[in-house]
Amino acid sequence: MWYPNIQMASQNLLCMSFGLLIELLLTFSALFQIEQLLLRNQSPHKVVTEQAYRLQQGLLLTSTQQQV
Repeated sequence: MWYPNIQMASQNLLCMSFGLLIELLLTFSALFQIEQLLLRNQSPHKVVTEQAYRLQQGLLLTSTQQQV
C-alpha cells in the first residue's frame, strides 16, 4: 500500500527537479546574454579610417570657424 505513495513522491521530486533545471537554464541564458552585452559595450568601437578623418576634419573646421 505504501508503494504508490513512494512512486508519487518520486514523480513529484522529479517534476520539481526538472522545473528547477529549467529555471537554472533560463537564468544562465539571461546572465550569459547580459555578459555578452556588457562585453560589447566595454569594447571600443572600431571606426573606419576615412570616417575618422572626416570627423577630424569637421572638428578642425568647426574649431577654426569658432576662432574666426
